[in-house]
Amino acid sequence: MRPVSTLPRRSLPLLVLALCSGCASGPGPTPPAAPLWCPPPLTWTEGEPRPVRLEITNETDRDLRAFLDECMGQVRLGSVPSGQSVSFRLPNRLIAFSGQLYVQMGDPEAQVHFGNYAVPVRNEWSLTLTINNDTPLARKNYDSAAPPPEPYQGMDGFLTAPGREISYASRWADGSDAVLTWVCHKEDPQLSFSPVYTDADELPVTMRFAGSSGEIRSSWTVVHGRSDNLQAPGTAIATLTSEALGADTVWVSVGEEKPGPQHRFKLDGLPEALELLPCFKGIRDE
Repeated sequence: MRPVSTLPRRSLPLLVLALCSGCASGPGPTPPAAPLWCPPPLTWTEGEPRPVRLEITNETDRDLRAFLDECMGQVRLGSVPSGQSVSFRLPNRLIAFSGQLYVQMGDPEAQVHFGNYAVPVRNEWSLTLTINNDTPLARKNYDSAAPPPEPYQGMDGFLTAPGREISYASRWADGSDAVLTWVCHKEDPQLSFSPVYTDADELPVTMRFAGSSGEIRSSWTVVHGRSDNLQAPGTAIATLTSEALGADTVWVSVGEEKPGPQHRFKLDGLPEALELLPCFKGIRDE
């Protein structure tokens, strides 16, 4: 069995935002104005071709460093020496802006931001980007006057999206990339934890609630796909949700004999977030 991992390697670099002169031919067509919030991660069905690598060819006279824009931060891909091509593995969680990945290139020696470039997303295993004087710069065009959608307000850290077929309330862990999500799929309540990376079909999950006396250990189903997600057993969802509603924090750990890292989720705002999920009404009212 492949070891269970719940934390992809990431970095959030602070890049100098001054553009260098003459590093590219100029910006391409201006994209349509978009609201000031992040698009959702891309998803693929299991076995469907999806970008897993990005090959960057550096035809400039500078050694460059590549970062992938993920809206709320950047993932460092690595260095691309002058005159060379380097292939990088893409993270499982890909954020696309108008169907394109945004790559930020920096010049570490000069400590300047070199330029932003767009790579169209295709259902292929490998994408390519060549950087030279003819490569157009790319930029995201945000509509500063656009208000955020109402469900994002007042949820105390919960990201919510009500809908007809699927509605959800997600919370990011403090200090890690883990996500805990309450979901209504039509009338079916679900509780999921992501991401994990494993070959197993089931994994034990321990949830320890602060502010209540509960600690619950159960076997969650692994849903394999773009990344592996864990789904709580249907028979445990009501109990887990009731414990969460009575607690202020929950620690989630995944593992067998030796549980993995504990991921801490604050639960303030959960009652308000679940108000938007109709299939949890009976649990909320208990």
